[in-house]
Amino acid sequence: MKAATKVMTDAGKLKANLLFDGSSFSAWGLDSVNGSIKVLKYASYETTWKKGDWDGFPQFWKRGAPPHRGELRDGLITLVPIEEEIGRNKRFGAIFEGQLEIAKKGRFRFNLWADDKARLFINGKQVVQFLDMGKNPDGDGDFGVVELTEGNHPIRLEYVEYGSGTGIKAAMTGPDGIKRNLTASKKASTWRPSLGGQVETKHKDEGLLRPLTLPETFEIDLDLSSWLYPVLATSRHYVTR
Repeated sequence: MKAATKVMTDAGKLKANLLFDGSSFSAWGLDSVNGSIKVLKYASYETTWKKGDWDGFPQFWKRGAPPHRGELRDGLITLVPIEEEIGRNKRFGAIFEGQLEIAKKGRFRFNLWADDKARLFINGKQVVQFLDMGKNPDGDGDFGVVELTEGNHPIRLEYVEYGSGTGIKAAMTGPDGIKRNLTASKKASTWRPSLGGQVETKHKDEGLLRPLTLPETFEIDLDLSSWLYPVLATSRHYVTR
């Protein structure tokens, strides 16, 4: 999408003034989809919880149910494809595995929050777990600290959903003090760059918002491209369809 206005010059001629070029993914200010986890794959297991499963962390993957499997090429953990396969408000467990890329050795802090439960492993050892059933969703959850060398390290996140609401947040903070998300937000999960670098989504009725400041008097020139029916909306009414 490109939006331009035509404004009157001192010479009495209309001059095009490009306001916004949305033809590239980066122009929309979406969350980064280039995560730190390489070769990230998941396996999800729809299940029925039994008595005792509410205590501790149930080993749902040992029950013999055939899992749904997939790959997350963005390098960020997300529940979106699992909920599309199994359905929302279902009972399931999920395992995410990949290679965590570390650029510089040092001491790393890992935060983890989940609705309902989750635990995180690095190099086969548990670093942190969250068992508080979605408590304090605005916080960072629990944390663990581990020393890591430069290079790739096996990472595994196990997640349990007992039904109703879902949610998972994981992040790491390295010796540089920068907090990096290991999980994707909803926008980062549904919107991604196409092969041509444009923004695209497979989700119907998923919108994007980009505020523009317009002059008092103008003509608008739009270039919209979509397989469906793109709509440009102002704060008062639809402009075109």
